[in-house]
Amino acid sequence: MVKSWASLMERTQLLLNALVAKDIDSRTQLKEVWSAQPKYLLDVYCDWLPESLHAQVR
Repeated sequence: MVKSWASLMERTQLLLNALVAKDIDSRTQLKEVWSAQPKYLLDVYCDWLPESLHAQVR
């Protein structure tokens, strides 16, 4: 269940949309996708970090 206030933050919506696009609704499914695509969600994750840290994460 998604909290009503979650839609107030664009980065939250981007993360949820990325998960929904691949029909990911469990940790197991996410791990399976990550094993095939290690950089899956990296761009979305960077939205949660200050710009100055993006180079270190990538």
